[in-house]
Amino acid sequence: MYPATVSHTLDVAGLWRTYGRHAEAMLSAGPESRAIHDVTSFVALSGAPHVDLNQAGIFDGGGAETAAEIVAIVQDAAVPCLLGVSSTAGSDVSQPLRDGGFEPLVQHEALFYSATTPPDGPTGFDVRRIRSADDMAGASHVLAAAHDYDPALIERMWGDALLDRPDVMGWLAWDGDEPVSCVYVTRVGRTLGAFDMMTPPRHRRRGAGRAVLTAALVDAWTWDGTDADHVEFWATPAGRPLYEALGFVAVDEVSVWTYGASPEDLAAVGAG
Repeated sequence: MYPATVSHTLDVAGLWRTYGRHAEAMLSAGPESRAIHDVTSFVALSGAPHVDLNQAGIFDGGGAETAAEIVAIVQDAAVPCLLGVSSTAGSDVSQPLRDGGFEPLVQHEALFYSATTPPDGPTGFDVRRIRSADDMAGASHVLAAAHDYDPALIERMWGDALLDRPDVMGWLAWDGDEPVSCVYVTRVGRTLGAFDMMTPPRHRRRGAGRAVLTAALVDAWTWDGTDADHVEFWATPAGRPLYEALGFVAVDEVSVWTYGASPEDLAAVGAG
């Protein structure tokens, strides 16, 4: 479990509000996307039938009323949902979530943050930004190998819809002619978010994830002549050693709840 303390030097609630905007950008190519942002919560739904492709968050004192509102939105959308409850949320969120069909995960996760790019250096992989149909095919291969999603859904959410967008960019790590890892970076104002860092099981523990995340953030950090203010993302404990080695700090503890999650979905988010 992550420490239950909140950083006293950062506006954690503000980071959550920004994260909600990043989630909206990443999930907006879904089949029935919608997003709602409030002072103490966000909901960003892709409309896809997988729990990690529909996200919500409660923070900054949001309590029972906020939880009930999120339950109503998710039930109306009729999609599975991954909900992060910040340590800054109210203490009375649990009962409305349970009453609404949300279930808590045992493991706690974290909101990670860094105000600098990771240390860059040579790797054994060729990391390139996704810019062409061939690149997209490589990313689809990685996503399909890492998650058993319908190919049509992969094409819709990570294909042409993202290729020319300035706020969502993808990178691939290649081992020779084989794509082995990918990550997507979102831009909101002067901030970056990281999503969908995936490496198929047979290529893990070789440094491909480190290589692709590092290269992507170094490449995305400066655009229009202005450096990013920070990068943030919400992630499971499994990646914590890598993220901390790259300079990220866990700035908030996240209690995770799921709605309508299949066993495959739970495995995909590290809970199965």
